[in-house]
Amino acid sequence: MKDVKNAEITITGGRITIRKDKWYVVLNLAKDKDGKRKEKWIATGLDAVNEKGELINETLAKQKLDDLILEYGQTENIA
Repeated sequence: MKDVKNAEITITGGRITIRKDKWYVVLNLAKDKDGKRKEKWIATGLDAVNEKGELINETLAKQKLDDLILEYGQTENIA
């Protein structure tokens, strides 16, 4: 991962997704100077599937998404 100091972040949206039976938050960042779309993947640590194969913790994952969008939206710089 690049060491970015004092770089402004613009969040354009986000989603939750499942990878290896865990919930992840994917934040959509604004396009870079080359016009490429950037994403930031953040592990929530929440299990997505129980022993029966049923989805679990989806509501908690959505809350985590909302919290992270708010958190990253309020911070203007990455330290």
